[in-house]
Amino acid sequence: MTIDWDRRTCARRGHVTYAPDEPRLRERLYADTALGTAWRCLRCGDFALGDPHGEGPADRAPLVPRGKGLRDVFVLRFLAVERAVRGVFIALVALAVWRFSNSKDAVHRLFDEYLDVLAVLCILLAKRLFGLRGGHHAFEQERHSASPLEVEETAAVGARA
Repeated sequence: MTIDWDRRTCARRGHVTYAPDEPRLRERLYADTALGTAWRCLRCGDFALGDPHGEGPADRAPLVPRGKGLRDVFVLRFLAVERAVRGVFIALVALAVWRFSNSKDAVHRLFDEYLDVLAVLCILLAKRLFGLRGGHHAFEQERHSASPLEVEETAAVGARA
C-alpha cells in the first residue's frame, strides 16, 4: 500500500489554490461548475470549490511541498518528536545512573563514543553530505517535483509553438 502524501495533506490541511494573472494559465487552473467556481490545487492537482487562496503573477505562486519533499517534511517532524522522546529517556537514564551507580564512566563512554558516531554516519548517508550517495545533485533530483502550475505553464508554451 502506497501513501499519496499530497492528497493526505490536502485532506488534513485543505487545498492550496492560486489564480495566476496570465490568462492562459488562469483558464487551465480554473473550472466553472454547477456548484460554483473551482480552482486546481497546487499540491494534489485536484479541483477545489471556492475562491483561490491567492492570486497574482505565476512566478509569485506559493511554493508548496509535494511528493517526496512532502513525505520528507512529515518524516523529519516524526524524527524530531522521536528525538525529543529519546532525549527525555536518555536524561532519565543518565539521572538514574548518576544517582544509583558507582561506575558512571562505562555508561558515559558508551553514549559518547558509539551513539555519536552512529548518529553522524546516519546523517551523512541520509542527507548525502560530502558527496555520499550522489551528493547535492542527487539530492535536488530526488526532491524535484513539477507543480500543476509548472505543468500547465509548460503545456501552454507547447501549445503556442
